[in-house]
Amino acid sequence: MNLFTKIGIQVHTLHWWLTWNKHNSHYPSPVPENPKFMTAWQAVELIHDGAVVGTSGLGGNQRCSLMYWAMRERFLAEGRPKDLTIVSVGGQGGRGKVPGTLEELAVDGLEKCLISGHLETFKGQLKLADAGKLELQCLPQGTLALLLKAQGSGLGIGSSSR
Repeated sequence: MNLFTKIGIQVHTLHWWLTWNKHNSHYPSPVPENPKFMTAWQAVELIHDGAVVGTSGLGGNQRCSLMYWAMRERFLAEGRPKDLTIVSVGGQGGRGKVPGTLEELAVDGLEKCLISGHLETFKGQLKLADAGKLELQCLPQGTLALLLKAQGSGLGIGSSSR
């Protein structure tokens, strides 16, 4: 690795570190004429109190940080959405260190239940659970994935797979 490559990596790392926690949940859609695209804040307005919200990703990969920030911001500003049940197949917490993970939702009243296949990375939620303010459920990741697949296929409780 030559000197310029090393400097380039260091500059890239510095830029990443300086913008680590910067976000705009009102950032406009790049396609404003298409109603299927909206800001994260507008998307959060579609989440009703008591809703079940399924998330994707595993660990720190593929998380929708802007959506989590918008959910937290709207709850702190308006008190909504509240009492959510969050379903996360993999542990998408940041161990209390990484912004933009599901730990953004670790606010008293925002979540009522967290269902995940791995809970160790959710330091904020674990503190709420210790205080008796959040229900935690841990299920095997494969079972959770199959449950989400069944729900997406229209199979609910009591449905058969005929």
